[in-house]
Formats: sequence, C-alpha cells, structure tokens
Amino acid sequence: MALIVILGLTSFAFASGGAEAPAQDAPEAAREFEAYNGSDGLTAYDIMKGADTSLIPTDVRAEVTMTLINRAGSRRVREISMISKEEDDLDKLVMHFRSPPDVKGTGFLMLEADSGETDMWLYLPDLTKVRRIVSSSRTDSFMGSDISYSDMEDKPLDDYRHVRFRDDVVNGEECFVVESTPASEAVANDTGYSRIIYWISKEKSIPLQ
Repeated sequence: MALIVILGLTSFAFASGGAEAPAQDAPEAAREFEAYNGSDGLTAYDIMKGADTSLIPTDVRAEVTMTLINRAGSRRVREISMISKEEDDLDKLVMHFRSPPDVKGTGFLMLEADSGETDMWLYLPDLTKVRRIVSSSRTDSFMGSDISYSDMEDKPLDDYRHVRFRDDVVNGEECFVVESTPASEAVANDTGYSRIIYWISKEKSIPLQ
C-alpha cells in the first residue's frame, strides 16, 4: 500500500486539530456504510490491489502543498519538495519544507528496505540537529498534521481486512469505497488506526479521499 500513501500525501488536504475541509460531493460524516458486492465482480481486495500496483514509478519528484485547518477554520499552508527513489531493494524518500518561515529548511528522510525494516530521520534547522524517529514515536503527528510517521511506511495489503462499500462520487468522479481494518492488534497498535476508508477513482485507480 506504499503507492496509496504517496498518492494520499500529494492529493489530500490535511486537517490539524479539527475537521477537514470537505471535498465536493463528499459523503456526510454521519453516513452509514454497508457491505456491497457490486455488479462488476470486483472484491475489496481486487480494488485495493489495483490501486496499490497501478502506475508504480521507481522515481518520483513532486511539489506538495499541505494545508492545515484548525477548528476555527484558519489555514496554514506549507510547501514541500519531495523526491522518492527505488534503488537496490531500498526505497528512499526525502522531503524538504520550503515555506512558511517557521518550518523552512526542515527535512525528512526515510529509508525502507524490501525486508520491511524502515529508518526515519527529521532534520530541525533551528537546532541544527538530526532526530531519529524511533519505533515508539511512529504514531506521532508528522509536522503538526493528521498524518503520522507510520503513514509514510509501506502497508502490506495482507495486514488488513478489506470490505467493499457501495460506490460513491467524489468531485464528479465515480469511486469504489473500501474499508480496511487491521488484521491483528499488532498492526492496529503500530499504525494507530482502527480503520481506514478509501474512495478510489474507478477511472484512475488512485485514492481521491
């Protein structure tokens, strides 16, 4: 599920300390989800596998805008340069914060081996120090957002149970809706999530929400 995480980083608006700005046509928070088989024969696992394997690049370069929204509705916008490279069974991810001034120069490095071992470091320019992100801190907030450090890591599909819900529309695009819940208590503790719901574009096979 590494692709899903990367695409999520580049396509979502992140909230901090309050509700996210709703996407157009997004379902209401009170919506009741019900299991759905669909008429196309695709299972929830089929949909997630397609999203995880489609358009997988070995190298990624992206300019990311992160919008933090608090309960009062005020926004803080952060500009980030991101480079990801796959080389010699090792995935490398570098993020560099370009603005605003209070986080400018902050850097993040992640090295993830095919064996599943992951190392993370955060560079803090004000302190001119590099801090290693230890396992016990992986569920902590990443730079004040609702993303955790754990969200950056690869998430094997088989670590989750997947259930398909009734299809929906987000920003005019027809989407599959899939709920993923941890298959074990260890996975739940490692990620900090009891469940994740994905809206995946039928046309593009990427998550929109």
